[in-house]
Amino acid sequence: MLKTQKFSLRKTSCIFAFVALFLTNSGSLFAQTDGDDSTTTVVIDPAIDSVNNKVDNLRGDFEVLKHLKLTGHVLAQYQIAQAPGIPSFEGGAFAPGVDKRFMVRETRLKTTYEDGLSKFVAEIDIQERSAVALKDAYARFTDPFIRSFSFQIGSFYRPFGYEISASSSTRETPDRSRFIQTIFPGERDLGAMVTFQPNKESRFNWFKIEGGMFNGTGTTVADYDYQKDFIGNMHITKSLMNERLKVSFGGSYYNGGVRTFGKTVYDKITTDVSGKKVWDSTAVASNNPIVRKEIYGADAQITIDWLIGLTTFRGEYMNGWEPGTAATSVHSATQLPGNLYNRNFDAAYFYWVQNILDTRHQLVVRYDWYDPNLKLSNTDLTSATKFTNADVKYTTMGAGYIFKFDEHTKITAYYSMVQNEKVTLKGFTTGTGTDIRGIDLKDDVFTLRVTYKF
Repeated sequence: MLKTQKFSLRKTSCIFAFVALFLTNSGSLFAQTDGDDSTTTVVIDPAIDSVNNKVDNLRGDFEVLKHLKLTGHVLAQYQIAQAPGIPSFEGGAFAPGVDKRFMVRETRLKTTYEDGLSKFVAEIDIQERSAVALKDAYARFTDPFIRSFSFQIGSFYRPFGYEISASSSTRETPDRSRFIQTIFPGERDLGAMVTFQPNKESRFNWFKIEGGMFNGTGTTVADYDYQKDFIGNMHITKSLMNERLKVSFGGSYYNGGVRTFGKTVYDKITTDVSGKKVWDSTAVASNNPIVRKEIYGADAQITIDWLIGLTTFRGEYMNGWEPGTAATSVHSATQLPGNLYNRNFDAAYFYWVQNILDTRHQLVVRYDWYDPNLKLSNTDLTSATKFTNADVKYTTMGAGYIFKFDEHTKITAYYSMVQNEKVTLKGFTTGTGTDIRGIDLKDDVFTLRVTYKF
């Protein structure tokens, strides 16, 4: 027993001696005395100081990364058209002689930096033919007092309706409705906007109103006139029945214009002496050569979580005036030559989206119409008039199936059935002589798409 105690004491003494020797002679941490046992100076090795600096730098880098987020998606697809070389709003027109194609619809990279009351977003689209296009590029600032007002400037979605700002990676259909692509091509514009929405802690967070001024030309070209367009909308979104029912209603307004170098604007439909409808004109004021673009819109969404799965009904309606040319009613980002035609249009879409129980399977049906000229019926659109295919009404019925493979990937199969008014304009007829009659063009499209999102 005594031997064991002596061994333990000897072992403990050795340990203390080793520690003392380490503290006295180690190159990392040691003590020096000045001859006075009461004074001891501790010196830190520069190597440790360097490590501390590196740790501080890494901590700063991590702080930045906490606010930085990188997201993106790719939309790759295979399409079959009903006939070769058709014009289409399902990814653009098919090349002459082509009725089947592989294509990359979008490749997006988006960087978001958010730090409390400020936010910066930059997004690019790497397009199929190696071009790179700017999409989002804006800064957003929120007031520090009630955190309900925000100011945004740069390139971003036009604040109008619902489908314009619906992301391509989450939208149930391959492309936006025909009239959205016609009236608001590119979806985005350059401008500045103010938003009011009570902060998340407020019981009035369900209300949002925003409005801003924009170039009106989109993001691909510089503005070419003094005219700036106002866009505003108001939305109410409420969740009810313990989050099992969600409803949203909104109204939007667009007031802008397009500059013209022509002397005449065709903006009225009258009847000539023979009883046929014809264009009437208005002289352009030399001191204000702006042709108005004015649009009213309303939208609504209802989502129900019930026995058969999540069910969504969605609809949007627009009515207004869209300047164009004799040949097209598609909004132009560049200066239009000559006289303009200002058409009174209306358009709408309706969605039914059904999740199949609590599975990865989903069904979607969408019906939409676009009537570019409300003043005309199909019998007014004949080759004997100056009306063109820009005045023809289109309706589209689409149906699709979506399979969510995993949290990043979904596969969509969608068939778009397009119908035009039966008119006797050139390119819309069959037969000869007195047997000429209108036909429905063969412009249906089937799309099989893979979406990968991160």
